[in-house]
Amino acid sequence: MRHVYACPIRWGDMDAFQHVNNVYYADYLQEARWDFLASTGCPGLNFVVLGSQRLNYVSPLAFDGRPILVEVWVTAVGEKSFSLAYELFREDDGVRTVHLRAYATQVAFDYGRTRRSRPLTEQEREVLTARLEQTEYMPVDFAVPGVPPTNVHPVQLRLSDIDLGGIVSNVKYLEFFQEARIDLFRSLAATVSPDTGMPGTVVAQADVQYVRPIGHRVDTYDVRTWVSHVGTKSLVLTAEFGDAGEIKARGRFVMVCFDLAEAKAVEFSPMWRRLLTPPTA
Repeated sequence: MRHVYACPIRWGDMDAFQHVNNVYYADYLQEARWDFLASTGCPGLNFVVLGSQRLNYVSPLAFDGRPILVEVWVTAVGEKSFSLAYELFREDDGVRTVHLRAYATQVAFDYGRTRRSRPLTEQEREVLTARLEQTEYMPVDFAVPGVPPTNVHPVQLRLSDIDLGGIVSNVKYLEFFQEARIDLFRSLAATVSPDTGMPGTVVAQADVQYVRPIGHRVDTYDVRTWVSHVGTKSLVLTAEFGDAGEIKARGRFVMVCFDLAEAKAVEFSPMWRRLLTPPTA
């Protein structure tokens, strides 16, 4: 049984390409997840933390005043966790246009007494299993290359990064990784000249693994990013968020070089292939 939630889109969700920014899709998933879990009638399911999530960007989404429909269903139920799949779409004249497919693993969490993961109750397992639909999912490897990172970017937390549970929201990690990617491209461009522009890129797939929840603090964290692979039109970035050798989250991002005017993938220029190619390649 699939749950459908109509999620409003805000004008401020748009990026420089006038499409919904890749980070805000995770916000829509979060809203849909809350609505779905509230519909189960199990109050304890309102208190979960994300173990991991994947976002596959299928087609751009623009603001037109209408909400985006989010379909949610259960794909697996474990002892302390369960997995959900999502499809973000619009339907016009009976034709469905899919904009995003996503997958996430949620962990039941005791926010009040132990502040640790907990087993799912029998009722929770029963309710989730009744909504189970087997869906294929292939995990990715978050391993980073055995070389120094291509870029290290400091992240200063904001009070608005904190969710209702008093920890940094899962959505914000995607934003931290995005800021680090922009800094990586800007830093590489600056090695050529101050006027060198960044290549146009879009995110094709984003994977995030949440290792340890964190609260607000004044000191910065670091995002260490590696260029793991460079293809003709795409590249893979792997990243770690944390400090003092302690990893709080991992990320893996497939980026595609994109020509906005032509609305199509294009090849990286020879200069950018040289700048992005890992030292060991």
